[in-house]
Amino acid sequence: MTGFLTERLSGMPVVQIAWVVRDLKQSMSQWLNLGVGPFFTLDTQVPATYRGEPSSLSMVIGLAQAGPVQIELIQQTSDQPSAYTDAEPSGAAGFHHICRAYGDYDEAVAKLQAEGSVLVTEGQWGEGGPRFCYLDARDTVGCFIEICDDSEVGQKMYKIVREAAEGWDGTDPIRSLEPLLF
Repeated sequence: MTGFLTERLSGMPVVQIAWVVRDLKQSMSQWLNLGVGPFFTLDTQVPATYRGEPSSLSMVIGLAQAGPVQIELIQQTSDQPSAYTDAEPSGAAGFHHICRAYGDYDEAVAKLQAEGSVLVTEGQWGEGGPRFCYLDARDTVGCFIEICDDSEVGQKMYKIVREAAEGWDGTDPIRSLEPLLF
């Protein structure tokens, strides 16, 4: 592996690892049993594109912090094709993506595409929220790569999840993220 992908992946921390799941509550319970938590949930529909065509993502997600890395569990709640169904067709569950701390969103997307990663899904989390996309890098790193804009909403989300995990005593294991963000 050479070029931008190697250069950027070797020097930037993984900030999130994510799985597509069939049952979010069951999956969160399994992670909680490992001592990872609390989880913050968000039930959302996000306008997006899928392989260049207008689409939307309907999903419920759970976010928790495990040391320096955020854990994301994603249950897609619609039948539309997406980066999630590309990776885990027919409702299967499994590892999906890493999210790395990039800098310039547009530059990162363009350079990864130039190196052969395919832009599968792109969207934006709410008004003023971060843009995000999933690039298919399974041929090079074995999974999708998520790139997110650096935004105030995104920073707030990471901070809420990270700070809640610090010294967490096991109480209130599943919380809603939406009233804290918007």
